[in-house]
Amino acid sequence: MSIKNWIVTTERVKKKDVGLSEYASYLASAKHKNHKNTTIYALFNSDVNTFLNNTIQETIAFDAKNKKGGRKVESFAQSFNFILPPPHKPTAEQWTKISKDLVNTIHKELEIKEDVNRFGRACFLNIHDQTNPHLNLLVPRIFAGERLADLDRKNVLAKLKLQFNQSVLKHCNIDHTHHNPLRTNVGRRKTAQRHEYDKAKEEAQNASKLVFEAQNSSAMAVLAQKETETKLKELEVKEIELDNKRSQIMLEKAKLNFIVKAFNDFKSSLIRWVNSVRNDSTLDILINRQDVEEKANRITESDNADESDVLLVDNMIGAEVTALEKNGLEVTRPNYRRRNKLDSFT
Repeated sequence: MSIKNWIVTTERVKKKDVGLSEYASYLASAKHKNHKNTTIYALFNSDVNTFLNNTIQETIAFDAKNKKGGRKVESFAQSFNFILPPPHKPTAEQWTKISKDLVNTIHKELEIKEDVNRFGRACFLNIHDQTNPHLNLLVPRIFAGERLADLDRKNVLAKLKLQFNQSVLKHCNIDHTHHNPLRTNVGRRKTAQRHEYDKAKEEAQNASKLVFEAQNSSAMAVLAQKETETKLKELEVKEIELDNKRSQIMLEKAKLNFIVKAFNDFKSSLIRWVNSVRNDSTLDILINRQDVEEKANRITESDNADESDVLLVDNMIGAEVTALEKNGLEVTRPNYRRRNKLDSFT
């Protein structure tokens, strides 16, 4: 049976830095339930944390320099998936050659001025070697100070499909026009309600991981991790009561989503304040400290936050203040309010 193309999909990664962190962490996680029979490995020494840090910082800097009233960046990256059906399984060396062709195609089609090697290093690429092996490619939508607005143009996707066909044929000697599907019946789809529950549980697990990793494995972070894991176990117990407890599950999901978003905003603000202190920029120090206090108040005054969240805020601020003072810098510690959660911090 002849097919027109191998499967290539693309979409914008939603929810700004939070959505990008969740999705990139999912792609790199060998422990995720969807990756039980999957071997995951990176290409070109791609590191998910380096990619996230560089992409988020460059996007924040781009928005900060946008003084003409243009729209803020809503999607931090574009996701591409290049999928081969069974029984085809390229080697790591073959995937590397295929990936290089695809990155070159994007670089050429978007007429990017920067060197293609630098562009390639700004992307994240890894392989999920499973029954239907595929290449995952994340491309930052802001690169070298420019908005790559044409990343999701139809003609770019068409060129990538054509290049994927050609590269698989060239490097693997596999012709898509001679492919015969091994499976014609993929079984029943999940019910909408079951799918929604699984999605809620997965997002809660991602939230747990992000909150924990943000805190440098401090004692407070360990307590917060254990508490969040307890909440996840409660969600799993309530699975048998899905029909009657759906609203409660979605409430837990909303709470965890708020905490993740609030902590990411707070962390970004804290980094800007620390940098302004190191640069000895008086006006920026004042503005950024006020922003840190505002982001901290959003967490500590929220009904969605509890004592452990307040302790995490104070722990993060304390760690940065201590580091700055050790470097001989005079620091006015950001203050925050709380809703009678802790009497020992102000």
